[in-house]
Amino acid sequence: MKRLVVLLLILTGSSLKAQLDVSTDVSFLGVYPTVKLSYPLYDAFIIGGAVGYNVTNYYLDERIDLVLGAKCNEWTQVELDLGVLAGFNRSDPERLDKQYLFHADFGLKMHFANNLFCTLQIAYPGFIKFGLGVRLRPYKKLTVWDKQN
Repeated sequence: MKRLVVLLLILTGSSLKAQLDVSTDVSFLGVYPTVKLSYPLYDAFIIGGAVGYNVTNYYLDERIDLVLGAKCNEWTQVELDLGVLAGFNRSDPERLDKQYLFHADFGLKMHFANNLFCTLQIAYPGFIKFGLGVRLRPYKKLTVWDKQN
């Protein structure tokens, strides 16, 4: 399932003028490097998807998200990530069935410099999530000086 979602993200992103973000999020659940593909609608709303993988030893190691958001301006946007966390409970070796947990994150993505951003979100589960990332392919390829005018 995860490979199919990654393949759909790559195919959709290469055919559309989408935004491609690579980031790392930190919360009480672990550290998740994430690839997010989003597309702005009417230059105001954002829709997309994200795939992440937990690099710490926690049992919820995969994350697949639907991303919804709204742009406040060129530098700030509000995002809601809805999805599932999946993984195996490694503390119980007799039980090797895959476990799924719904999660939701709501917060701000603030851009700085040309392609860098930070995120601050309230998360369930995880309480607070903080992230740093880089936008590899911006929707509007403007420099910092063009955006300020």
